[in-house]
Order: sequence, then structure tokens, then C-alpha cells
Amino acid sequence: SIMSVKNIINYVYEAYHLKNLEHCGVKWVHVPNPDSLAEHVLLATQISYFLADMEGADQNKVMRMMIFHDNAEVRIGEINKLQHHYLQDKDAVEIQAVADQTEELPNNLRESIRSEFQEMEDRETLEAKVVKDADLLEQVFQIKIFQMQGTYDGLDMLLQNLRKNL
Repeated sequence: SIMSVKNIINYVYEAYHLKNLEHCGVKWVHVPNPDSLAEHVLLATQISYFLADMEGADQNKVMRMMIFHDNAEVRIGEINKLQHHYLQDKDAVEIQAVADQTEELPNNLRESIRSEFQEMEDRETLEAKVVKDADLLEQVFQIKIFQMQGTYDGLDMLLQNLRKNL
């Protein structure tokens, strides 16, 4: 229907703003031009494709989870580890943002995005674990690129923190 198309366009318009949000981890160590969340999501999705194949996970499901994994941040901002420490329940806030963002989508799309986002947050299935690892591996890759471009204090510390979570 016309309304369904309009609601999908509105959703995509909101997701467009991932291009304008900086991926925040590296800006704490004074990297002058950090990547955008959209750039992060694109490369993380590609990494997830290969990682899912290596791990025997459902590639399509992993890529669907990954492509939407940061959309809530358009509404709540990207929350770094220091900020996360002060929040009662970051996961619940993200789940609510995804619920609000998808409210007007057609039922099948709304439920698919919501259920797979919840699965990703629960991190119990192989696919959810692959998504988390691909997300972190993209950040490791980005830090390595920044290290090749120049010396930024703190990148080694960020790498150590990421390795702990892999």
C-alpha cells in the first residue's frame, strides 16, 4: 500500500542519518576524522558475511542482524563504554528505540527487525555471536588503519579492550 511505502521511506530516511554520526570509540584518542556509523555498519556487514561462512552460521540472518544493529543510535546516540557505565540498562533503551523506529513498518518487516535485534542483544545463538564478533573485528580493523595513518595515543588501549570482548 501507499502508506507502507511511505513508512518504509521514513524508516530509511532516519537510517540515512547513520552517515552523519561518528563512530565514537576512536574520537576519545583524538583521531581527527573517525568513521561514520554507516561506514562501520557497511564494513562490519561484509566481515559478518565471511565470518558467518567460517563459523557455519546462517549468513543471510547474520547480515540482516548486522545491517540494522546500530540503527537505534540515530535516536539515542552512540554510547561508549564510559557512558554505558552510568546507564541503568543500555540494552533496554536500544530495544525501545528499535521498537519505536519500526512501529510504522509493515508487520512482517517490523517483527523481523525487532526479533532479530532482540536475538542479537541476547547473544545466545551462533548468529548473534558472529554479529558481535564481526562488530568488534571491524573496530579492530579500523584501529589498525588509524595506526597506519599516524600515531594516536590510546589506540593500543582500545585494541586491548576489544580483544577482551572477542
